[in-house]
Amino acid sequence: MDPNLISDGQEVTFTRGASVPDGVYDFTVLKVQDSICSKHSRYANIPKKRLTLELREHGQTDPNVFCFETDIVCARSLSWRISQFFASIGMTDFLCDGDTFIPEWKEAVGRKGKCRVRNTDRFRSPSIRYLENMDLVD
Repeated sequence: MDPNLISDGQEVTFTRGASVPDGVYDFTVLKVQDSICSKHSRYANIPKKRLTLELREHGQTDPNVFCFETDIVCARSLSWRISQFFASIGMTDFLCDGDTFIPEWKEAVGRKGKCRVRNTDRFRSPSIRYLENMDLVD
């Protein structure tokens, strides 16, 4: 059995960048943790949020379920990614034109959304794009 796959009643351990097939997934936010980017990374010493997501294959009657960990760097240049994540889970009330926003990360736990996972050679772990319902049409 794939150690990244969740089966009923079984606690799962998994590694970052787990082997998740390309596709569209429904996800549930299981955990949000505060962290800091490594001093050797492009965003050295910048705060980030480590998200633990439960991914379920979208539109499948008997979906595979994966536990997946990914990071969102809290840099101004990446604010679009934070907005994309919150829009995908339906928390768009903070997205006001010209206003500074402070995302409510703790309220994200338990929320559901959609995302697209793509495995590329460019990154060691799969890239994840958070989707709103209208984005599901290719």
